[in-house]
Amino acid sequence: MFKRNDVVKGVSHFEGLIDGQMIRSGVVFIEEALSVEKGNAKGMRAVEYKCKDADLAKVLLSYDYPLQAEITFEMETTKRAQKIIVSAVKPLPPQASANSPINQAKAA
Repeated sequence: MFKRNDVVKGVSHFEGLIDGQMIRSGVVFIEEALSVEKGNAKGMRAVEYKCKDADLAKVLLSYDYPLQAEITFEMETTKRAQKIIVSAVKPLPPQASANSPINQAKAA
């Protein structure tokens, strides 16, 4: 398990029957930097991470996006694959920029 402060760009979830089987899933879209090592990419993209369950994604629907948050990731391993999933998202309080009226008033 590891934690990171990231920008969450969005969230989605699904609960319903597929072929008679109940499916409950959720995903979190997290902003990540593109690799600049090869010189053919620059900037950011949203990476889709599966949630531990649909309930996590459902709770996150009440927030506005983009959202600054502390994300808890876990490694999920099966006999055929290993993947990183999101097990917790803790929204962080918004931070005022250096040019905000609040910070300009403090500097005066």
